[in-house]
Amino acid sequence: MNRFRADPPPGTAARLTALEAVYALYDRFVAGLTLFCRRGCAHCCTTGVTLTSLEARYLLAAVPQAQRDALQARAAARADTAAPCTPLTTNALARLCAEGRTVPEERVEPPSGRCALLTRNICPVYAARPFACRCLVSTQDCGANGYASMDEFTLSLNTVFLQCIEHLDAGGVSGSLTTLLSRRERFPDRVPPAGAALPPGLAANSPLTVLMVPPEHRAAMAPWLERLRRILIPGNPSGRDKTEKQ
Repeated sequence: MNRFRADPPPGTAARLTALEAVYALYDRFVAGLTLFCRRGCAHCCTTGVTLTSLEARYLLAAVPQAQRDALQARAAARADTAAPCTPLTTNALARLCAEGRTVPEERVEPPSGRCALLTRNICPVYAARPFACRCLVSTQDCGANGYASMDEFTLSLNTVFLQCIEHLDAGGVSGSLTTLLSRRERFPDRVPPAGAALPPGLAANSPLTVLMVPPEHRAAMAPWLERLRRILIPGNPSGRDKTEKQ
C-alpha cells in the first residue's frame, strides 16, 4: 500500500473540474484495451450502480434542464428498487486494511433490475456517466458469461481511481444512482456531524489516506499514479513530497 496525503481541491467548481480530468484519464487508459463492450451492450447497466454526490452533480449539470427533470423523475420512480449502498466506502476499507483492523462482513444485495436511465439499451447520459459505469469493462461477453472479465491490473487501477474520486468528494456521500438522482434537493457540501444518521441508502465519503496498490502492480501503476497526483494536487507536478511508500 502507498501512503497518500492531500486535501481535495477547494470549492465545488474545482472539484468538478478535477473529476472531469480523472474521467478523461481513465478513458485514456480504456482506449488502450481490447474490449467486448460496445454501443447497445447494456448487460452491466443495473440498479447496482453507485456514485458519489459530486458525480451526481456532474451528471445533472451535463444535461439540459428539461432532460434533467425527466431523468430525476425516472430515477425517483425506480428508487425503491436500488440495491442499498454499502456503508463501507473504498477509502474506509483501505484505511481499515492499512491499520490491520478487522473488516466487517457485508451482505451484498444483487441488483434488482435495469438502470432506470436506459432507453432501448442506450445510456442518455453516456458522456457524463459515473465511474462505476466507466470502469465496468469486459474482454468477453457479459451476457454469455454472467460477469465482466478483466485482468488483475485493471481491477487494481479501478480501485485506485475509485479512491481518488471518493477523495474529491470527501465530506460528501455515496449511494446508488437512482437514490442520488432522485434527491431533488441540493446535495449537501458536508455530511451530518459524526454520530448523526445519514438518509437511508447513503454512505459518508472519506479522504484518501492510503492507496490500495498490490506490490506486483506498483511499477505498472506508477505512471497512472503520477497523472492522478497532478490532478489531485494542483501546483505540485510530481507529488513526491506529499507521498511516501510503505
